[in-house]
Amino acid sequence: MQSQLVINDSKSEERIFIYNLLSEAFGKKPEKEFLNKFKIDGLFEFLDEYIGDKESVNRLELTVDELLEDNIKIKNLADIYENMFVVPAAIKFIPPVASSFTCIDEEKKSGDDSRLTLVDELSFFYDKYNVKFIGGEKDNFVFHIDHISAIFNFMVLLIDLNNKNQCGCKLDMPAVMHNDESVFFNKFILSWTDSFFSEVIKSDALFYSQISKIASIFLRSESIILTPV
Repeated sequence: MQSQLVINDSKSEERIFIYNLLSEAFGKKPEKEFLNKFKIDGLFEFLDEYIGDKESVNRLELTVDELLEDNIKIKNLADIYENMFVVPAAIKFIPPVASSFTCIDEEKKSGDDSRLTLVDELSFFYDKYNVKFIGGEKDNFVFHIDHISAIFNFMVLLIDLNNKNQCGCKLDMPAVMHNDESVFFNKFILSWTDSFFSEVIKSDALFYSQISKIASIFLRSESIILTPV
Protein backbone atom coordinates (compact mmCIF):
# COMPACT_ATOMS: atom_id res chain seq x y z
CA MET A 1 0.00 0.00 0.00
CA GLN A 2 1.43 3.36 -1.03
CA SER A 3 1.94 5.97 1.67
CA GLN A 4 0.10 9.25 1.34
CA LEU A 5 1.48 12.70 2.04
CA VAL A 6 -0.44 14.34 4.89
CA ILE A 7 0.24 18.00 5.64
CA ASN A 8 -2.26 20.23 7.40
CA ASP A 9 -2.98 23.82 6.43
CA SER A 10 0.00 25.16 8.38
CA LYS A 11 2.61 26.83 6.19
CA SER A 12 5.14 25.91 8.85
CA GLU A 13 4.56 22.19 8.34
CA GLU A 14 4.99 22.56 4.59
CA ARG A 15 8.28 24.41 5.07
CA ILE A 16 9.50 21.87 7.63
CA PHE A 17 8.70 19.02 5.26
CA ILE A 18 10.74 20.56 2.43
CA TYR A 19 13.70 21.46 4.65
CA ASN A 20 13.76 17.89 6.01
CA LEU A 21 13.60 16.45 2.51
CA LEU A 22 16.49 18.64 1.34
CA SER A 23 18.50 17.95 4.48
CA GLU A 24 18.29 14.21 3.89
CA ALA A 25 19.00 14.55 0.16
CA PHE A 26 22.34 16.26 0.83
CA GLY A 27 23.07 14.67 4.20
CA LYS A 28 23.87 11.10 3.28
CA LYS A 29 24.30 8.63 0.46
CA PRO A 30 21.02 7.96 -1.35
CA GLU A 31 19.40 4.62 -0.68
CA LYS A 32 16.22 3.03 -1.97
CA GLU A 33 14.43 3.81 1.30
CA PHE A 34 15.08 7.53 0.84
CA LEU A 35 14.12 7.56 -2.85
CA ASN A 36 10.87 5.77 -1.99
CA LYS A 37 9.89 8.83 0.05
CA PHE A 38 9.39 10.61 -3.27
CA LYS A 39 6.75 8.01 -4.14
CA ILE A 40 4.49 9.06 -1.29
CA ASP A 41 1.14 9.70 -2.91
CA GLY A 42 0.69 13.42 -3.53
CA LEU A 43 4.31 14.47 -2.93
CA PHE A 44 5.07 15.72 -6.43
CA GLU A 45 1.71 17.47 -6.63
CA PHE A 46 2.55 19.18 -3.34
CA LEU A 47 5.99 20.24 -4.61
CA ASP A 48 4.49 21.49 -7.86
CA GLU A 49 1.93 23.60 -5.99
CA TYR A 50 4.44 24.94 -3.46
CA ILE A 51 7.39 25.51 -5.80
CA GLY A 52 5.38 26.64 -8.82
CA ASP A 53 7.71 25.03 -11.38
CA LYS A 54 5.92 22.05 -12.90
CA GLU A 55 8.67 21.32 -15.41
CA SER A 56 11.36 20.97 -12.73
CA VAL A 57 9.13 18.83 -10.53
CA ASN A 58 8.18 16.58 -13.46
CA ARG A 59 11.85 16.09 -14.36
CA LEU A 60 12.68 15.10 -10.80
CA GLU A 61 9.76 12.66 -10.73
CA LEU A 62 10.96 11.02 -13.95
CA THR A 63 14.51 10.72 -12.61
CA VAL A 64 13.33 9.16 -9.34
CA ASP A 65 11.20 6.65 -11.26
CA GLU A 66 14.18 5.65 -13.40
CA LEU A 67 16.42 5.25 -10.34
CA LEU A 68 13.91 3.06 -8.52
CA GLU A 69 13.66 0.74 -11.52
CA ASP A 70 17.31 -0.29 -11.23
CA ASN A 71 19.36 -0.90 -8.07
CA ILE A 72 22.55 -0.42 -10.09
CA LYS A 73 21.46 3.14 -10.85
CA ILE A 74 20.95 3.78 -7.13
CA LYS A 75 24.45 2.44 -6.43
CA ASN A 76 25.84 4.70 -9.15
CA LEU A 77 24.02 7.65 -7.59
CA ALA A 78 25.64 6.82 -4.25
CA ASP A 79 29.04 6.94 -5.97
CA ILE A 80 28.11 10.30 -7.49
CA TYR A 81 27.18 11.56 -4.02
CA GLU A 82 30.59 10.51 -2.70
CA ASN A 83 32.46 12.23 -5.51
CA MET A 84 30.39 15.42 -5.42
CA PHE A 85 29.92 16.01 -1.71
CA VAL A 86 32.29 13.85 0.36
CA VAL A 87 35.71 13.33 -1.22
CA PRO A 88 37.66 16.62 -1.45
CA ALA A 89 40.17 15.12 -3.88
CA ALA A 90 37.46 14.18 -6.37
CA ILE A 91 37.47 16.17 -9.61
CA LYS A 92 33.76 17.02 -9.33
CA PHE A 93 33.80 17.83 -5.60
CA ILE A 94 31.39 20.59 -4.54
CA PRO A 95 31.71 21.14 -0.77
CA PRO A 96 28.24 21.24 0.83
CA VAL A 97 29.44 23.48 3.66
CA ALA A 98 28.80 27.17 4.22
CA SER A 99 32.40 28.09 5.03
CA SER A 100 33.47 27.08 1.51
CA PHE A 101 31.12 29.62 -0.08
CA THR A 102 31.51 32.60 2.25
CA CYS A 103 34.37 35.04 2.75
CA ILE A 104 34.14 35.44 6.54
CA ASP A 105 36.92 32.95 7.29
CA GLU A 106 39.18 34.43 4.59
CA GLU A 107 38.63 37.93 5.97
CA LYS A 108 39.74 36.75 9.39
CA LYS A 109 42.87 35.17 7.93
CA SER A 110 43.75 38.39 6.14
CA GLY A 111 43.80 40.62 9.17
CA ASP A 112 41.37 40.87 12.07
CA ASP A 113 42.00 37.81 14.27
CA SER A 114 39.29 38.97 16.66
CA ARG A 115 36.58 38.48 14.05
CA LEU A 116 34.46 35.37 14.52
CA THR A 117 34.45 32.80 11.75
CA LEU A 118 31.16 31.60 10.31
CA VAL A 119 31.62 28.32 12.17
CA ASP A 120 32.16 30.25 15.42
CA GLU A 121 28.95 32.19 14.86
CA LEU A 122 27.05 29.02 14.02
CA SER A 123 28.33 27.40 17.20
CA PHE A 124 27.03 30.30 19.31
CA PHE A 125 23.65 30.05 17.56
CA TYR A 126 23.43 26.31 18.20
CA ASP A 127 24.52 26.74 21.82
CA LYS A 128 21.74 29.26 22.39
CA TYR A 129 19.24 26.47 21.70
CA ASN A 130 21.23 23.72 23.44
CA VAL A 131 21.96 21.98 20.14
CA LYS A 132 25.22 20.04 20.05
CA PHE A 133 26.89 18.79 16.88
CA ILE A 134 29.78 16.37 17.31
CA GLY A 135 32.36 16.03 14.56
CA GLY A 136 33.16 12.66 13.04
CA GLU A 137 31.65 10.08 10.75
CA LYS A 138 27.87 10.39 10.71
CA ASP A 139 25.34 9.23 8.12
CA ASN A 140 28.02 8.57 5.50
CA PHE A 141 29.66 12.00 5.53
CA VAL A 142 32.29 13.70 7.63
CA PHE A 143 30.12 15.88 9.81
CA HIS A 144 30.62 19.65 9.94
CA ILE A 145 28.36 22.02 11.84
CA ASP A 146 28.18 24.22 8.73
CA HIS A 147 27.18 21.30 6.50
CA ILE A 148 24.02 22.11 4.55
CA SER A 149 22.21 19.18 6.15
CA ALA A 150 22.98 20.38 9.69
CA ILE A 151 21.96 23.94 8.83
CA PHE A 152 18.66 22.83 7.30
CA ASN A 153 17.99 20.61 10.33
CA PHE A 154 18.51 23.56 12.64
CA MET A 155 16.21 25.69 10.49
CA VAL A 156 13.53 23.02 11.01
CA LEU A 157 14.01 23.38 14.76
CA LEU A 158 13.63 27.17 14.61
CA ILE A 159 10.47 26.98 12.48
CA ASP A 160 8.96 24.39 14.80
CA LEU A 161 9.80 26.32 17.97
CA ASN A 162 8.55 29.57 16.49
CA ASN A 163 5.29 27.92 15.44
CA LYS A 164 4.76 26.34 18.87
CA ASN A 165 5.62 29.60 20.60
CA GLN A 166 3.02 31.47 18.55
CA CYS A 167 0.46 28.79 19.42
CA GLY A 168 1.18 29.20 23.12
CA CYS A 169 2.52 25.66 23.49
CA LYS A 170 4.75 24.67 26.40
CA LEU A 171 8.31 24.33 25.09
CA ASP A 172 11.08 21.99 26.24
CA MET A 173 13.60 24.38 24.64
CA PRO A 174 13.91 28.17 24.63
CA ALA A 175 11.44 30.07 22.49
CA VAL A 176 12.85 31.54 19.29
CA MET A 177 14.46 34.81 20.35
CA HIS A 178 14.42 38.20 18.67
CA ASN A 179 13.53 37.08 15.17
CA ASP A 180 16.23 34.38 15.17
CA GLU A 181 14.48 32.42 12.41
CA SER A 182 14.95 35.29 9.96
CA VAL A 183 18.46 36.11 11.19
CA PHE A 184 19.60 32.50 10.91
CA PHE A 185 18.12 32.06 7.43
CA ASN A 186 19.65 35.22 5.99
CA LYS A 187 23.08 34.76 7.56
CA PHE A 188 23.61 31.01 7.32
CA ILE A 189 21.39 29.89 4.42
CA LEU A 190 20.67 32.70 1.98
CA SER A 191 24.26 33.97 2.12
CA TRP A 192 25.75 30.95 0.32
CA THR A 193 23.26 28.33 -0.87
CA ASP A 194 22.54 30.06 -4.18
CA SER A 195 26.22 29.68 -5.14
CA PHE A 196 26.26 26.06 -3.96
CA PHE A 197 23.09 25.07 -5.79
CA SER A 198 24.22 26.89 -8.94
CA GLU A 199 27.33 24.71 -9.03
CA VAL A 200 25.30 21.53 -8.52
CA ILE A 201 22.72 22.53 -11.16
CA LYS A 202 25.54 22.83 -13.71
CA SER A 203 26.68 19.26 -13.00
CA ASP A 204 25.69 16.20 -15.01
CA ALA A 205 24.23 14.47 -11.94
CA LEU A 206 20.54 14.63 -12.85
CA PHE A 207 19.04 13.84 -9.45
CA TYR A 208 21.14 16.38 -7.58
CA SER A 209 20.89 18.97 -10.34
CA GLN A 210 17.10 18.72 -10.36
CA ILE A 211 16.63 18.74 -6.60
CA SER A 212 19.01 21.72 -6.40
CA LYS A 213 16.82 23.61 -8.86
CA ILE A 214 13.80 22.95 -6.66
CA ALA A 215 15.77 23.88 -3.53
CA SER A 216 16.89 27.14 -5.11
CA ILE A 217 13.30 28.11 -5.98
CA PHE A 218 12.11 27.12 -2.50
CA LEU A 219 14.75 29.26 -0.79
CA ARG A 220 13.82 32.25 -2.93
CA SER A 221 10.29 31.94 -1.55
CA GLU A 222 11.76 31.66 1.95
CA SER A 223 13.69 34.89 1.41
CA ILE A 224 10.36 36.68 0.90
CA ILE A 225 8.87 35.21 4.08
CA LEU A 226 12.02 35.91 6.09
CA THR A 227 12.97 39.37 4.85
CA PRO A 228 15.34 40.99 7.40
CA VAL A 229 13.64 43.55 9.64
